[in-house]
Amino acid sequence: MNPLVIARPARHNGLADEWRITMIKAIVKNGVVVPRDPLPADWQEGTEVEVEKCQNGANSDHGIHPTDAWMDEVEAVAAQGNPADDLRLEAAIQEVRCREKELARKRLGMGP
Repeated sequence: MNPLVIARPARHNGLADEWRITMIKAIVKNGVVVPRDPLPADWQEGTEVEVEKCQNGANSDHGIHPTDAWMDEVEAVAAQGNPADDLRLEAAIQEVRCREKELARKRLGMGP
């Protein structure tokens, strides 16, 4: 598989100093740029795009970005977690939020 490339149309959105850029990831396969994901809905037939080769970010042997590989590892570790731990964490976060809201109300003299 060939290195990852990025395609983006640079379009001015009509405002004085604001540009909107949409970027997609693609690979080169048999000499053709092939998007990895569906194209944005506003990219109609004939939309001109700029394509540039990614530098040092893509694994040209496997087409896997290092961040994607790292996230796969994180998700694998997370999947090994205990769902009960997640529930305890959520309960603790909710308790802290309630306590902070109560303290803020007291500071503002709003009562409980």
